[in-house]
Amino acid sequence: MGILRSDARWRPSQVETINDVIGLSGLLNYVNTVDQAYLDKLRRKFGAAVVDLFIHRSFG
Repeated sequence: MGILRSDARWRPSQVETINDVIGLSGLLNYVNTVDQAYLDKLRRKFGAAVVDLFIHRSFG
């Protein structure tokens, strides 16, 4: 009954997704230099492999 049909949902484009990943990677690198304890908390919550993937990977 709504204006939007089920196939007309908004989906992020590839460029927006890549920019979001680059932004997240940059934020994690900043946290890595400023607050190591918070980064350790993120590693416990999301897993060390996931957090380290964003820190050590180049998205350029």
